Amino acid sequence: MKKLIFASLILISQAAIAVNCPPTLGFSFPLKPRTNYSTISNEPEKACLDGKNITNWLTEGDILTSFLKAEGTKFNYVTTRNAKSDYFKMLVVYQLKDGRPYKRVILDANPEEDFSPKTDLQNMTVDYYDKKNSILLFSTDAWAQSEAIHLLKFRNNDSYIPIYEKFLTDGGFHEFFDSKVITDTIDHDDDGAFFPTMEVGLNGKAVCEIDTRPKNWESQPACLPNGGSLKKR
Repeated sequence: MKKLIFASLILISQAAIAVNCPPTLGFSFPLKPRTNYSTISNEPEKACLDGKNITNWLTEGDILTSFLKAEGTKFNYVTTRNAKSDYFKMLVVYQLKDGRPYKRVILDANPEEDFSPKTDLQNMTVDYYDKKNSILLFSTDAWAQSEAIHLLKFRNNDSYIPIYEKFLTDGGFHEFFDSKVITDTIDHDDDGAFFPTMEVGLNGKAVCEIDTRPKNWESQPACLPNGGSLKKR
């Protein structure tokens, strides 16, 4: 079950521990080293503020699973998982005008209450913030062979309270380009599964399959002509 959360103010105590954090001002989220088995590129090892480790304050004992600094805003978005219950949350964290840090849960998911692939928010990870449209894209587990991409809409870049959340499309998030989502998906024909890279609009409708043959296609994704398909297998 997904819930938009409007929680009360929570401030950090002065007892944050200065351990294993870079000596930088403001928030930082050192990432875990990538391995051959890593599937998340923005998984934090810890949360820091002014060189102090504030992970326990931020997560309250849960596990950090992803992090995103929202471009054009003062907000950081993180996701967490409870190790015992697999209960996932999304939080916003930022500094108030007086320098004090603030956190707030804005979305959560109970694994025991929702089993629909399009509405289940299990294993959610933040992917991208689009300041032009004031939206946050995030991914979740969905089908056996595919993730789902969801959208959180905010009133503007100064707001962290979502207006709504919605399922956008199936597939794994690849990148965001020209107000469209580039996704890695799976499809099937008589010869079995193939794996197109698709361009999807913010209305959730597929625009085209992307031509991934050029070496640097990711810097300027372009549609295949005449609705073609590469049928990569």
